[in-house]
Amino acid sequence: MNKQQDQNKQDQQTDVSLQNMRRLLNMCNHKLKANTDEIEQLKLRIQILEQNQPDFEIKSKQIKQQKTNDFESIIKKARDQEQEMIDLDQQKIELGKAIISHWIDKGNCLKLEIEKNDKGIMCFIEESRNIFNTLPDELKQTLQKYQDGLEIIGRMWMRAVNTVNLNILTDQSVFSEQIKASLTYVEWKQLIENAKNKEDALHIIKRKLNVLGRNSYQIVSKINKLASKQQKNFFDYMNTSILPIIDGITAGKKQSQKAIESLKQKHDKHLSKLNQWLDTYLQLRLKLNSCLEKSEIRQMDIQIGQDVDYNCHEPTGTSPDKKLKNEQIKEVTLEGFEVSTHDNQFTILRNARVIVVKNILEDSEENDAQS
Repeated sequence: MNKQQDQNKQDQQTDVSLQNMRRLLNMCNHKLKANTDEIEQLKLRIQILEQNQPDFEIKSKQIKQQKTNDFESIIKKARDQEQEMIDLDQQKIELGKAIISHWIDKGNCLKLEIEKNDKGIMCFIEESRNIFNTLPDELKQTLQKYQDGLEIIGRMWMRAVNTVNLNILTDQSVFSEQIKASLTYVEWKQLIENAKNKEDALHIIKRKLNVLGRNSYQIVSKINKLASKQQKNFFDYMNTSILPIIDGITAGKKQSQKAIESLKQKHDKHLSKLNQWLDTYLQLRLKLNSCLEKSEIRQMDIQIGQDVDYNCHEPTGTSPDKKLKNEQIKEVTLEGFEVSTHDNQFTILRNARVIVVKNILEDSEENDAQS
C-alpha cells in the first residue's frame, strides 16, 4: 500500500515537471519566434538601406559639388572685384605721378629761365639808376618815387632768385609705395575654406575686400596729397615772388608814363633820356614775359566791355558808364594769369581784379524799365 502511494506521488511530481518543461518550451518558442521576426525586420531594413545607399551617396556628392561650385563662383567674383579695384586705384596713382612730374618739370623750366634772365634784369635796374642820376634835380625830384619803385622791384627780384626760394619749385615729393598684388586663387580659397555656407563665405569675402580697399585708398590719398603739394609750391612761388614783380612793373610804368607826359614840354631836351629811363619797364616786362611763356603761363585776355566772369574775375568795385551795360568790365586793376596743367588744359593761377559797370537809372528810366 505504501509503495503504491509513493509511486503515485512520484508520478504526480513527474507530471508537474513535465508540464513546467512544456510551458518553458512554449515560452522559449515564443521568444524565439519574436526574435526571428525582429531579425527578419532588421534584415529587411538593412536591405532597404543597401538599396538606397547609392542615392544617398549621389545626393551627398551633389551637395558637396554644389558647395564647391558656389565657392568657385564666389572666388572668381571676388578676384574680379579685387582686380577691378586695383586697376582703378592704379590709374589714380599714375595720374597722381603725372601731376607731380608735370609741376616738377614746370618748376625746373621756370627756375632755368629765371636764372638765365637774372643778370639781364639786374642790368636794366642798374641802367635805369645811371640814367636817373644824369637827370637834372627837378626831374629827379619828380621821378624819385618811380626810381625807388624800380629799386624795390630789383630787391624783389633778388629774393625771387634766392636759392632757397627757387628750390621750392624743384623739391620732389618722394613716393615709393605700391598697391599689393592681387590675392591668388589659393589664398582666396584658404580664406573661405572654413565657411559654413555660401552666405558665410560672401560675408568673409566682403570683409576682406573692404580691408584691401582701405589699404589702397591710403596709398591713393597719399599721392594725391603729394600732387597737390607740388602744385601748391609752384602756385605759391608765382603768387608771392614773380607776379608781385609784374604788378610793380605794370603799375610803375602806368604812373611814371603820366608823369613824363607832364614833363615833356618843359624838359624836351631831356626827352631822349626820359624815354630811355621809361623803357626800363618795357625791358623788364619782356624778360619776365619770356620766363612766363617758356613755363606756359599766360596773361588772361580781358577786353573792356566783356561780361564779367565770376569764375576768373574778381570784382573789386563798381562804376557807372553809360557806354557799357551793367555787369560788364570797365577796368582791369590787376592782371589775371593762367597756367597749363598735365592734361594740356589751363587753370587759373590768379584771378584778375576788375571794376564792373553798375549804372544808376534816372527816375524816368527806372519807371520805363518797370513798366
